[in-house]
Amino acid sequence: MVHLLAYLPSCAAHAPVDREPITVAGVEVALRADGAELTRCTGPSREPLAFDRVGSYVRVTVPQVVGYQMVVFETSPA
Repeated sequence: MVHLLAYLPSCAAHAPVDREPITVAGVEVALRADGAELTRCTGPSREPLAFDRVGSYVRVTVPQVVGYQMVVFETSPA
């Protein structure tokens, strides 16, 4: 699982706090596979995301992140 955060910081009582979600489009994520065989990659609604291998990394582009989004990389059972 990869957790993505997109927030603007704001100051509250002299300490920065993330409060304002922003929208970020076309977020590219590269995850080192360490030899694992990736079978599926899904976004927050379990919609499949297209991925490819580049060397020892698996790459996926997340279409949009609004504040927070989790991406799940699934591997075949060992």
